[in-house]
Amino acid sequence: MFTKKFSTALALLFGALLSLAACVPAETPNQPPTAEPVAQATATEAVTSTEAVTSTEAVTSTEAVTSTEAVTESTGAMLSVEALKNATYSGIYEEPVMLTDGVYEGGDPAAPYSLHYMDNSTIFGDLDGDGVDDAVVFLQDSGGGTAAFIYVAAQLNQGGEPVDAGAVMVDDRVQFKAAAIENGQVNVEVTTRGPGDADCCASYLTHKTYALQEGKLAETSSGDAEPVRVSAAELDGTSWRLVELGENEPVADDVEITIAFAGDQLSGKGGCNNYNGSFTLDDVNPFAIAIGPLASTRMLCPDPAGGLESAYFDALGQASLWGYDFGNLVISHGSGEGRKLLRFTAQPTEETMAAPTDSLTGVTWQWVGLTDPMQQVTIDSPESYTLTFLDDGSIQIHADCNEATASYTASADGGIEVTPGVTTLALCGPESRSEELIQKLGFAARYFFQDGHLFIDMMADGGTLEFQP
Repeated sequence: MFTKKFSTALALLFGALLSLAACVPAETPNQPPTAEPVAQATATEAVTSTEAVTSTEAVTSTEAVTSTEAVTESTGAMLSVEALKNATYSGIYEEPVMLTDGVYEGGDPAAPYSLHYMDNSTIFGDLDGDGVDDAVVFLQDSGGGTAAFIYVAAQLNQGGEPVDAGAVMVDDRVQFKAAAIENGQVNVEVTTRGPGDADCCASYLTHKTYALQEGKLAETSSGDAEPVRVSAAELDGTSWRLVELGENEPVADDVEITIAFAGDQLSGKGGCNNYNGSFTLDDVNPFAIAIGPLASTRMLCPDPAGGLESAYFDALGQASLWGYDFGNLVISHGSGEGRKLLRFTAQPTEETMAAPTDSLTGVTWQWVGLTDPMQQVTIDSPESYTLTFLDDGSIQIHADCNEATASYTASADGGIEVTPGVTTLALCGPESRSEELIQKLGFAARYFFQDGHLFIDMMADGGTLEFQP
């Protein structure tokens, strides 16, 4: 059971993701009477698709900055997250309420309810045209049931102090792919329910827009186009860096752990070793994810990178759900009280992972390294050890002073099997690795690409061969 001090954002994400997993209808929460909603404006101010900020793009608008930064204008006025966590909010209940350290609790023991500030979600930008950055806050209203109603609330900046400008309910148990303030409007990309969705399980994406009307926040458009169902295409071509292994488990800046998606494949850096694998999303619930066996290089990794890498690989192996978190990616793993969230921030995709079977052929690969549990070896003369994969399923091998052939089969998920064939038997000298290369190819089990290099993993932790084009 989540405690009051548990991160509100994580609590919301756990609730939303667990609801998606269970897909049970919402229970009616205990709630006080709600305020009358502000009338909606016409959709003439609807945000266009080009205005929406995707999860892989940085918010470049000069009006929008992240919630981790203090906002300072020429006047010296600024709004702080601390002030917003202790501000007054209206438009949610009959009367305005004041948060204390991000929380408001009301009702009685038999029918309690609470309002929580959602961490890491606040955005800043000018809402009222005075040239000073205001704030938009996202709040979660819970009343004891499974429902979790999300509100978007505006706080205007008056001399560095937040002034309430109302709130509007977005929906129950939804995820936000992106949010930004642009040209005085609040643009969000958020999940919504579509055909076949239960109350618990919004699996479509839509855009909504909010703006001030007579000094109060109002919804000015809802869904500028038909909602689009979430699919693997949402992840395709994206690249992310891990920032948290779990609640209060940040990843140090000098440890690089990444994940990138291409088609049904994923790859990245585990903090020390490179890795790759495949993943699938459930047909009924596209936020349910299964990550297949991972293949990785086998370098010995000192702590802290080694320990983090081991925990990260274990977490990916237990992954069950993924989701959006205001421009971040989260992956849920574990079960029960041991359930945790991996949290990633978006990063530019510098390399596009090519389809494996298309990349083996048409290139002559030079052997540059060998990594196994006991050693890491750099090959002195890579040009003396080469592989050329042919479309007919054969491999031409140049191994120092010897020439060899082999046959291979490779699958799109990274599996490979190599059968050595005819080999010349010249004596190449005591430092040659001719025989070693040919023998190790016979134990090939998996292959993947990282930063333009080909990696071939051998069976039973036998190590990894690395090749460059």
